Amino acid sequence: MPTPINIGTRDVPLKLAKNITEKALSSWESGEFIKKATPITQELLKYWFSEPFISLRLANFHEGQRRSILNTIYMHEVLGCQTVQQIYEKTNDALLLEIAASELQKPKYQIPKYAIKMATGTGKTWVMHALVIWQYLNATHEDERSGKYSKNFLLVAPGRIVYQRLIDAYVGKEIQAGERLFELSDFHINQDLFLPPAYRQEFFSFVQNNTVKREEISRKVTGDGQIMITNWHLFMRSSENEDSISASPLDDPGWDIKRNSADMKELCVMQKKQYIKKGYKKDLAYVYKKRI
Repeated sequence: MPTPINIGTRDVPLKLAKNITEKALSSWESGEFIKKATPITQELLKYWFSEPFISLRLANFHEGQRRSILNTIYMHEVLGCQTVQQIYEKTNDALLLEIAASELQKPKYQIPKYAIKMATGTGKTWVMHALVIWQYLNATHEDERSGKYSKNFLLVAPGRIVYQRLIDAYVGKEIQAGERLFELSDFHINQDLFLPPAYRQEFFSFVQNNTVKREEISRKVTGDGQIMITNWHLFMRSSENEDSISASPLDDPGWDIKRNSADMKELCVMQKKQYIKKGYKKDLAYVYKKRI
């Protein structure tokens, strides 16, 4: 029998996201959010989103990034959600009537699980950076281990191009073959945005010493915690390999444009020959230029 889960959840997740945003912003404006956050989280949120800090730097999170960060931390720290069902129960339990709630009992939903959906080019990577910092600093400075925070991160990219961008972001851009400069990483370049001064060297040291590239996974020895960066090809069957997979828009955002451009040029060459053959040389330059 079809259920809302296996035929699509329709607009239920959008309703849930709207409810979460409304409650998180209300909690932020009332001051409840800050009161229920950990001391580390309080420092970070004030540094990221409050005066005088935002007026003292050139770059700040835009509203979409701000809401994504606040919503995630609100669910984790203020509401204390431990499962996906609890997210529904603590924001709008009426929505559970619109989905197959029994599906939420599956093991994959029995963990704190959050999804952030942002359009291409709107700064998802910076949101991820902020959440990595939030998790790491809380895990490091807890008086007693709560199990709510981690020093271990797995970043999975959809393709090789995004993977290389993540390596640039964490390890630093390559200045020559095999040599990268951490001063050209996202965290170092934008340290005034991401990190209060008191935590910069601590976090920089963690990223420099504990970032693991895909070829180093299970080989590189790190200290306390690690940031593993790979792409989804790591999870393929051993009989498959990355080079056997055809290029797609996920691997190269310009792939479709390049393909269509090449097809159009080939078409123009064919039409050019037809125009010459038919004797329409007078209009040829205009048509060829327009089609390209």
